[in-house]
Amino acid sequence: MVPWPFFKWVGYALEELFDLKQQRRMRILAKGLRLNYLYFGPMFLLLACLHSWSVILAGKQADSLPWVFVGHAVVQAGFEAVILAYVAAFLHARKARILEGVFIIFTVIVCIVHVIDFHLVRLMDISIWYTLDFVLDESWRNFLELLIASTLPFTKIFFSMIGLCLGSIAAIWLFTRSQRIVLRKKRWEKLFRNPTRVLASGLFVLGVCELAIKNKVDPSDYERYTKALPWKRGLFEPHQRPEVDVSLKPGISPQDMDNRLAAQCREVTARPNIFLFVVETLREDFLNESSAPHLVQFRNTVPLKGYSNSNATQISWFSIFYSQSPLYFGDFHRSGWKEGSPVLAQFKRAGYKLHLYSGSRLSYYGMNELIFGEQYKLVDDVYLDFPARDRAAWQCDQAMVKHLCDDIHKFKEEDGHLFVIFIESTHFGYSLPVSQETFFTPCASDINFVKAACFQDGLEEIKNRYLNAIHYVDGLIGQFTTALKQEDRFEDSLIVITADHGEEFFEQGNLFHASGLSLQQITVPIYFHIGKQIPESSVVSHVDIMPTLLHLTMGQEIGREIFYGESVLHEGRKTSAMSGRYNASRSPHEFILQNEMATLHARFSNPYCPARSANIQVIAFKQQGQPSQETSIETMTEAFGKSFTDLFVRTNHDLHK
Repeated sequence: MVPWPFFKWVGYALEELFDLKQQRRMRILAKGLRLNYLYFGPMFLLLACLHSWSVILAGKQADSLPWVFVGHAVVQAGFEAVILAYVAAFLHARKARILEGVFIIFTVIVCIVHVIDFHLVRLMDISIWYTLDFVLDESWRNFLELLIASTLPFTKIFFSMIGLCLGSIAAIWLFTRSQRIVLRKKRWEKLFRNPTRVLASGLFVLGVCELAIKNKVDPSDYERYTKALPWKRGLFEPHQRPEVDVSLKPGISPQDMDNRLAAQCREVTARPNIFLFVVETLREDFLNESSAPHLVQFRNTVPLKGYSNSNATQISWFSIFYSQSPLYFGDFHRSGWKEGSPVLAQFKRAGYKLHLYSGSRLSYYGMNELIFGEQYKLVDDVYLDFPARDRAAWQCDQAMVKHLCDDIHKFKEEDGHLFVIFIESTHFGYSLPVSQETFFTPCASDINFVKAACFQDGLEEIKNRYLNAIHYVDGLIGQFTTALKQEDRFEDSLIVITADHGEEFFEQGNLFHASGLSLQQITVPIYFHIGKQIPESSVVSHVDIMPTLLHLTMGQEIGREIFYGESVLHEGRKTSAMSGRYNASRSPHEFILQNEMATLHARFSNPYCPARSANIQVIAFKQQGQPSQETSIETMTEAFGKSFTDLFVRTNHDLHK
């Protein structure tokens, strides 16, 4: 029942609403408001220029640039500045000096938010509001890990906070002084008397123009443009993307996965040593005889087209060590499972000893516990060497590979060892020795975010730094292979080299990674040295690595009904590669499913909880390289077979209401 005071409060509100005297007082007060154009005018220019430039840059990746969106950027920035100006004028007229000061600090924060948003849209293709949403959804520990992964020094963050305080003080002083000028000089009063009418007229004209072109703008281009706007939307949505009424099947739990694999555990007579390298941020098409001669030798042994299961580290690691679709990452991450990968546990049950070497921070998204168990319980020997303020990533990797080579000599007479190595130097920042000769010049000594995001300036220098880091990592791989050959253990060892994801340099409109599902971000090396002939198959992804290694050590395929991946030794394999887009600690809401014949790019209708989505929205569907208008469930099943039916089921709409 509704409590009686509720009706009492409603009565008071209605009295205030219909109090004609109060309305008359407010109208008189509104007429007396003097907008501080000297303070909010420059703010409007900043927001208008910033978002107009963002729209223009977005247009470089689109077929055309509808200037109506530039107009939207200007008008939306104008509305925002005018609303803030009215609030400030109202507080000044009411002589609420403390609230006025707090509000001016708020306007400073608004400007900073817009500047950050500009860079986030340019670098990661996400708005600051979406970023805040998933940051607030994280634990404080993982929030610190995100800050560390961003490579922002804490000293810069500290000085930025000091700068915010000083800037706020300066803004309050500037507003106070300019307000006095505005009140004293009335010659501009008529010009700024009705700014809302001017903006409303502009909005009407833009609405008419947008209505005329809305069906001529590709939905992907429309989305790209509106992300660049202050309010992240226009007035009219373009024609809707086709939808397929399928929902995600419930996935297997880590406990069930572990139990079912344990039931299939068997004794093995041969335990070849296994080396699994996971390199950070290694883009396949940047590997050639000049940049990576040792890696190219591995590629030429077994030529496969490798795809990452995600454009983000944590999801790729999950798919490698669990052989599960990236669409289930969020379920496993939030399950509280701390026993480690059931696949690694299977190797332990088969008598393997596990050795871990990492230059990457495995605590990122709690992946250390998800993969190796609490306190690294699955690992027999741990060597961790993380980058720090006085220790670069290349130094950590160098020491780590030396330790690995020492262990190769130590265990040269033994079998049954599984070595897992994470290499960090090619991660963003692209670490390499300062004294090392740079093979690719000119090479950037540092990466300037502002120049890269705003003007795409210095990209060649950044690419060359990345290539030099790749060359350095390739040298470490060479040291490893040399040590293995010196001990005469190269031929009888199983070696897999892969990367968590690639890297983009504005080829498809974004920079670095975790920003989109472009081929540059998801095409990675997956190289096998396994001493056996692999059946012809041009598509392989992370989820296929562990089933292949289990197949080789167990003598037959196990876990086929458990894994999403499949052994590369399986005859007649017709698998597809699934790549999910970064969605923080949640499961990916956008994905690409592709094989030799077809490509499906889609997203779930519910970006926050894909498992509760009643359908998927098709962004693009191609067959034989050509766009296809047929997006029925039957067509998808025919194009992708088991890779589609293992994940999706026809939607029962009653369950999603």
